[in-house]
Amino acid sequence: MCNGLRDGLEARPPHGTPTAAFFTYLGELTSGKPVPMPEGETWYATTRRITVARRLSQIDKRTYWHFLEVLPPRFLYGTIFAFAEGLQPLLLFVHRGEKYLCRQLSWRETEVFCRIARVPLDYWAY
Repeated sequence: MCNGLRDGLEARPPHGTPTAAFFTYLGELTSGKPVPMPEGETWYATTRRITVARRLSQIDKRTYWHFLEVLPPRFLYGTIFAFAEGLQPLLLFVHRGEKYLCRQLSWRETEVFCRIARVPLDYWAY
């Protein structure tokens, strides 16, 4: 295992160490009961379900890793990452124990997340 790696993910974000405000906001974004993942759900149905703004959704390990590996994450800290393709609001992914969660942030939530996590608002340019 390389120094600085844990569970196959970079332990240190490129944006610095998250603050208490970040973890408080993350808690707000990921609280509540997630929309369950239906058994036998197709990839198309999964992507439609998880891209509804302000919705917390249960996902599986395969979906989590697909979005982590398809493009470089806009934010990464341990098992938390944010994904966006082009000029889209952030899609937030969290892995806790056996649970995999995803939340499509609204533009307002994306702005707050970027400010608190120290991610440039023009993240699509990088």
